[in-house]
Amino acid sequence: MIAEFSDQEKTILKGLKASIARKHSCSTTYVMQIVNGSREINTPLSQKIYKDLKHQADFLTPESNQ
Repeated sequence: MIAEFSDQEKTILKGLKASIARKHSCSTTYVMQIVNGSREINTPLSQKIYKDLKHQADFLTPESNQ
């Protein structure tokens, strides 16, 4: 599985990469590889990181006004 985030979500998550990396004791490069979709989500660590990324993206992305 590969993460698929919109450009707006990627911009938001870029600012959170250091705190998420620190939380999971990994590098910011690893977190950004998951955000950009260049790293598959096939390990327990990548699944935990993806879960946190998705949660943060859902929480911080503004809803569209319709």
